[in-house]
Amino acid sequence: MSWFEVFEWSVLVLLSLMTSLSHTGDSPVPSFVAKNPQNITVLRGKVASLPCVIKNLGTKSVTWSKQGSGTPILIDDFLFGNDPRFTLHRLQRVDEDGNNIINMQMNITNTKLQDVGIYRCEISTRLRKMVHTVQLNVKVVIVTGSQIVDKGDELVLVCNATGKDGAPHAIQWFKDSTPIKPTSDGSTTIKDFKRDNTLISILEIKHSELDDAGDYICRTTNKDVNVLKVNVLDADVSKSSVKRGTPPKVGELKPGGGQSNTRHSTYLLATSLFLITAASHLFV
Repeated sequence: MSWFEVFEWSVLVLLSLMTSLSHTGDSPVPSFVAKNPQNITVLRGKVASLPCVIKNLGTKSVTWSKQGSGTPILIDDFLFGNDPRFTLHRLQRVDEDGNNIINMQMNITNTKLQDVGIYRCEISTRLRKMVHTVQLNVKVVIVTGSQIVDKGDELVLVCNATGKDGAPHAIQWFKDSTPIKPTSDGSTTIKDFKRDNTLISILEIKHSELDDAGDYICRTTNKDVNVLKVNVLDADVSKSSVKRGTPPKVGELKPGGGQSNTRHSTYLLATSLFLITAASHLFV
């Protein structure tokens, strides 16, 4: 870092602090919105959006930096450095209480493994420095799909894998460390296709069985790996598990077979109640 960059950074920070202090007055104190996500995971090469939602920011400045680094990445919209992958995106709204809400979101395009880390969104006020942190994780392999399926239902898993200089050559599926191969009858299929620098593999099991439960592993030729755990439920057992000795519901009573006709019984009961009520009025 040159002396000129240090000087430039110092001037920007000083101007930011002066602006914040000069406009403090009786304006509301800014605060971070509690629902700020603190953990973001993206696939390598994709866009990472790191939110920093603030209530009543006013004219105060926001600084984005990476924890462990001595210099900021962004001060408001100004990019400090020479990496154009980092940009600021403002999203503004007013909440139901009339407070101004702004998301000073930092976007990182074409994410790399070296982007992994903790990022700090800072607001400088007259009294203190307020900090919100976001953990960024960059995955090379991501496995998605149904983690819980009923026995007999279709099981579909998708593996997205990116390479450093292009899509991986191939993807291999495993279940509990055993390789998965497509079957001749089509009950298990694997389809691969490429999109830009990403290789996508789709594993389909037409009719899942109980022994299909387990850990599904997606591994690339670059030895990058990710795992997804799948559970298969025995739906037939859960549907047929009826307690013995449970009396039948009114709607389940059928004429014959030792059970009285529901409508006939209801009619007799209503008639009896009517006669008892009429008799009681006669003898009053």
